Amino acid sequence: MPFCDLTQADEDGILGLQLRICCISLRRNCTRWNKSKSYLTTNLFANVDDALVTIYAKDDERYLFQNDSETGFDSSLVLSDKSSTACVGNGVSVAHQWKTNIEFYMVDGVDAHRYKAEFLEHRDLKRIEKALHFKAYENWSICSEWDVVKADPDTAIRVIQAEQPELLTQLQKDQNLNVAEYAAEKFGIQVWLAYERWFSTWYKRHRIKYVEYFNRHMTLGECGSSLAHLRLIERQVRDQVAYQLIFEDDARPSKEALPILLKEIYYLQKLHEPWDLIFLHSVKYEPVEEKPGPSPNLKIAVHRKITDAYCLSLAAAEKISNSGFRQCLFPFDDFLPALFSHHPRPDIRRLDCVKTVTLVAYTFPDNMALSTVAAEEAQYSDNNVSPAIYGDHGCALEYIN
Repeated sequence: MPFCDLTQADEDGILGLQLRICCISLRRNCTRWNKSKSYLTTNLFANVDDALVTIYAKDDERYLFQNDSETGFDSSLVLSDKSSTACVGNGVSVAHQWKTNIEFYMVDGVDAHRYKAEFLEHRDLKRIEKALHFKAYENWSICSEWDVVKADPDTAIRVIQAEQPELLTQLQKDQNLNVAEYAAEKFGIQVWLAYERWFSTWYKRHRIKYVEYFNRHMTLGECGSSLAHLRLIERQVRDQVAYQLIFEDDARPSKEALPILLKEIYYLQKLHEPWDLIFLHSVKYEPVEEKPGPSPNLKIAVHRKITDAYCLSLAAAEKISNSGFRQCLFPFDDFLPALFSHHPRPDIRRLDCVKTVTLVAYTFPDNMALSTVAAEEAQYSDNNVSPAIYGDHGCALEYIN
């Protein structure tokens, strides 16, 4: 018996529902790849009613990354013997019209860490950006008061206004003087304290980690991770996939996660309720109660990070693909929440790739625990061990954990 009964869905609601599920991993880490693949294929589809869902996971004709040098597709995986009858023409899954069609892919991530030796030898980020077709946001890392005023000159003005208001007009008239640099040099402590106040609405435990570690650097691994998510989103648009569920390889969804998500998508569809993003797992950074969403199981998401388990609609994928994020890349964990909630960094809010996009985002309540993170896998992430392309690694990992 499935956890939630989709047989109650009327035909108009379930007709043609298409879901692509992708798990991002790195093939070079075969142990981690196989562990994630085994877990997902065992747990994820355990409580999905076979009569209503066609799981389509083998496609010899159409690859997810057919224009890439590496397909990034594990064609060895077959989850349902119905998949062969659900494939016609160019390999698009059609099955019977009353069924939900699910594609499942293990996807090779963007392995930016492989450029480690080259970067450490030449310190030439432009070569890596050219190879991977992106441009990093160079003001991301904030390690000192000078980085603060570079990212947000308005903070320098506010500090001088508070410390020596009579001096501000004089400084602004002097064309030979940089107000931001003057504030950093003369009022460095005040500038740094003003920067820490950007995050005053967050839980204290998150503020410390963010200021002292995550916000101090961007690594090669983080670039690869952001590009891996973006690449999947771009492919969702290319293939016109209605809904895409993305997991990172340390995600551990429960057996109830998929049927519950399908049920919520159906209800939102039936209510004609527009939505862009649904988190199965994330971490809430603001100590506020999230407002009820359009169904009892959903909340309107406030600022949340961690992108190891989330679902995007095609409309959201189109917005993100057209935002220009590829040419202003920074950690995806920060980019995504900036599109539906207040990001504490004013420089991030001003970026074109952020201010031109607004997402409608929901989350399942944390106590439903539809997906968790395998802590033993997360600690070996390339994000933590890759060299920093900007900034430094801040305090020791032991301190922030």
